[in-house]
Amino acid sequence: MKKRVVIRIISFVAAFAVFFAASGLILNRAKAVYEDALGRVRLSGLTSLCEYVHGVSGALRLLAVSSDEKAEEAAGVVIARTTGALGSLSCFDSVNTKNTETFLNGVYTFAEGFSNGINEEQRKNALDFSDYAQELYYHLSDVANAVVSGEYSLVEAGEIYEKRSTEYFEKVLDFSNGRESELFSRFEDASVTVMQTSQKNEVTLQQAKEKAAEFMGIKASLLRSEGEETVNGVQTYRFYHNETIINVCRYGGELCRVITNHICVNPQFSFLQAEEAAGKLMNKLGCADYDFVYAENGDFSAKFVMAPVINGILFLPAAVNVEICLGECGITGYDASGFVLNYPAELAELKENADISELIPENLILQKSRLCCTDLGSSRKYCYLAECLLENEKVLIFIDYYTLKTLKTVFL
Repeated sequence: MKKRVVIRIISFVAAFAVFFAASGLILNRAKAVYEDALGRVRLSGLTSLCEYVHGVSGALRLLAVSSDEKAEEAAGVVIARTTGALGSLSCFDSVNTKNTETFLNGVYTFAEGFSNGINEEQRKNALDFSDYAQELYYHLSDVANAVVSGEYSLVEAGEIYEKRSTEYFEKVLDFSNGRESELFSRFEDASVTVMQTSQKNEVTLQQAKEKAAEFMGIKASLLRSEGEETVNGVQTYRFYHNETIINVCRYGGELCRVITNHICVNPQFSFLQAEEAAGKLMNKLGCADYDFVYAENGDFSAKFVMAPVINGILFLPAAVNVEICLGECGITGYDASGFVLNYPAELAELKENADISELIPENLILQKSRLCCTDLGSSRKYCYLAECLLENEKVLIFIDYYTLKTLKTVFL
């Protein structure tokens, strides 16, 4: 009896083993079929991307030589080709295609601006973008050929039916020729500033005088006019009262600069009160979204550097410098010329997806990082701004948004 029970148990175990072995085999075959299909989709997407990028290059070249009358039509072809390329690119992980995605989105935006003909700068940009697209096409073609020849795999390592000896092709899919920072910035340069939009709004000397008097809290008749003055490239009317110089913009009527020789004594206001007063000046400029770049709390005054935040990007070319007297909580220094001259009507949206912590030197403590736009030399750069500490000293590190190379380090 016992013997038959044992035989039955063994039979059941053997049956279950056969069942699970068969199930595993079926499951493996199902996964293999799925991954074969997935690989074919990825290869089709890669081939399609190659074709569209090649088309983008040719369409951009055609745009560069188009007449004013045909420019909008040619730009339409660029948009069509770029839309196709972006569709094909969606097959892949955006983490592995950052430069390619940025380039194609930038070309799409660039091609939307040809309703009124084409100028020489746009022709040059179209040719440069075409050259980049051609290089990108060659790179993608090389990757596709390597996939076909078995050098790269269409399936990520670790999945069933994958040959572990070959590298996953998406790891080498993105492209860079070292020119991204300079080239991509042309897509996103601010083309309209406060000065340009207010050229038609020229204010009279009397209107500017009343603006200055309102700021000083006095009657306009008490101000002495000292003619016109250019402040950091901004045309202004200059006024004087009680050791204080006030500059008001000739176009737009914004308060541009204040310089005073008043000596601050008997501090009675806190640093936080001074910070609040400085923030109100940004609001008066029409800037509701801003951030403090730098702050210094002295014995008799507090100094601040503030910059507008546009689409989540700290726009440093439009920074405003303010000094507040802690004795009267009044302005002893103010310069908004950068804001007036450089504040953009539009700014591109960037995706903050890079981890820059590993790029920071080991002897620095990273406090926070954010996206910013700044002028470095003669170029406007999009960067990650890393705020760090070296013992008790504050350090700012500017890291290129596209290449992740350190561009500048500033000790405050």
